[in-house]
Amino acid sequence: MSAQKMIAGAFIGLIAGATLGVLLAPDKGERTRKKIKSKSKDFKKQAGRKYEDILSSLQQNVQNVKEKVEDLSDDVKDKATSVTNKLTSA
Repeated sequence: MSAQKMIAGAFIGLIAGATLGVLLAPDKGERTRKKIKSKSKDFKKQAGRKYEDILSSLQQNVQNVKEKVEDLSDDVKDKATSVTNKLTSA
C-alpha cells in the first residue's frame, strides 16, 4: 500500500472517528453541533498546516533535483568538451 493511500485512510479514519465520537456523546444537539464545528475548524487548521509542510518539502525536493540535474548537465558538457578537444588535437 502506498504512503499516500495510508495517509488518506488515516485522515478519513480520523474524521469518521471524531464525528462518531461527538455524535454518540450524550450531549444536547446544540452542544454537539458546536463541538462538531469546533473540531472541524481544528481539523481544517491542522490539515492546512500539514498541506503547507508537505508543499514546502516537495518544493525543496524539486529544487534539489533541479540543482543536481544542472550539476550533471555541467559535468556532461565538460566531459564532452574534453573529449572533443582530445579528438581535435590528436
